[in-house]
This record gives sequence, structure tokens and C-alpha cells, in this order.
Amino acid sequence: MSLVLSASNRPDKKAVAILKEGSVPVIVYGKGKENISAIVEYEPLRKMILKCQKHLPFTLDVEGKKILVVAKEYQFDLIHDTFTHVDFYMVDEKAALEVPVPVEFIGNSDVLRTSILTVVSRTILVSALSKDIPVKFEIDLALLTATNDKIRVSDVEFPKGVTSIFEPKRMIAKAAVSRAMKSAENESETAENAGGSDTTPAA
Repeated sequence: MSLVLSASNRPDKKAVAILKEGSVPVIVYGKGKENISAIVEYEPLRKMILKCQKHLPFTLDVEGKKILVVAKEYQFDLIHDTFTHVDFYMVDEKAALEVPVPVEFIGNSDVLRTSILTVVSRTILVSALSKDIPVKFEIDLALLTATNDKIRVSDVEFPKGVTSIFEPKRMIAKAAVSRAMKSAENESETAENAGGSDTTPAA
């Protein structure tokens, strides 16, 4: 079942007035396509963006004109924690699309009892047809077996039709040394140095 978000052609009003009325101004653009200015009710827009983020296509219905799009950019009011403008990109179903697919870590690793998980990249940029774009990549933390072990793009299983734009050696996460472990190691080294130092008695 395809996801549909209803929109209306943008009225001749300033963005501030549109936002006060409970809608958000949006722009729809695409390669070789004429831009479309529209407005979308805030709550349905918020729910759709939370669900699809910047990688899953959905249908934008602008007063009967149905357009397959992905959210490309957001403008955000940090004080009120609300969207103030969204750019949508028109999707060509026959052409590959570059989108950031989120990463989700699953499972566990014994090494994380003493180390901490440091996440370097929460998304992987991929190229795929719109129909092949995965919802997310699941990465098993069991890949980490020792402190300083790393999970790289090459460790991720990509479905058929999906290609990573990132280099295979690019790091996604690692089992880093925790502060407590570093502190314990430093204390141990200090104790060893103190115990092994030579002292010459005063004459």
C-alpha cells in the first residue's frame, strides 16, 4: 500500500501566515521538471517525515496531481521544534536515486560490557531504484568481539539492486575504550612505574 500525503497549491501568502494557519510551505522539484509550490497540513507532514525520513518515497497528492517524491531538505524552528519548510524531490522510478538509509544496531556484544559503542555514521548513502530502497540496515553488534573492533560498510549486507556510495572501508561504528577503562589502565601503569622505579638512598 503506497503512502499518500495530501497537499494544496500554495496561496499568495507569506510563509509566516501559512505557518500560523497550521500548514507548512513546501517546494517540489526534479531534474528537468517545473517546480511546484504547495502547502501541507502540519501534523500529516510531520508523521510522514518521521516515517519516511529522507530515503523512502511516497506520493504527494497536490489537488489531484500525484507525484512520487522523497523529502530532500527540511527547515526547522529549533525553539518551537517544528518544521517551517520542506523540499521534496520528484522521483523518476526508472532512474537510480541516491538516499541516506538509516542504520539500526541489533543484538549485543560481550565486549560492550567494558567498552562503549561509538557510532560514526547513522546512515549509509546508497544508490537504488525507488522500489528497491530498504527501510533500514540492521547491523548485528556481535561483529564486535574486542575493544577497538570496527564495523565498516563492507560488513553490511546490501540487498539486490542497492549499491553503497560510501567506500567499503568507511567506518560505521567501533567498540571504543571507555573512560573507566582508560582510567583503570592509567592507574595500573602509574602503579607499575612507581613499583619498578629505582631509588638511591641518601648518603
